[in-house]
Amino acid sequence: MKINFVRTLRTQSSERFLLLKGDKDLGALDVHYLINGSVAATVIILDSSNFPASNIPSLLNKIDEILFPDISIGEKNLVFTVVTGCVVGTFLTEDNSNKD
Repeated sequence: MKINFVRTLRTQSSERFLLLKGDKDLGALDVHYLINGSVAATVIILDSSNFPASNIPSLLNKIDEILFPDISIGEKNLVFTVVTGCVVGTFLTEDNSNKD
């Protein structure tokens, strides 16, 4: 399974990646680095990707191997939450500075 990770956001304690399978969107990965050295990650699989649920464990292992060489699910310092769904939209806060 060839999955590409494209980082779209990075802060001091978190990252967001797009997950691409070939040239198609598979989903997203939100990563939160915790103070105790562990990582909590949320994997969002897009319904439109038709990614089989049976392949999720393999995907999690691939993410673990590629992005987190110093921690692992087996060591219980990496936790994944997996969600499936669709993108509803991108919502921005309205700029109220010019309103009376």
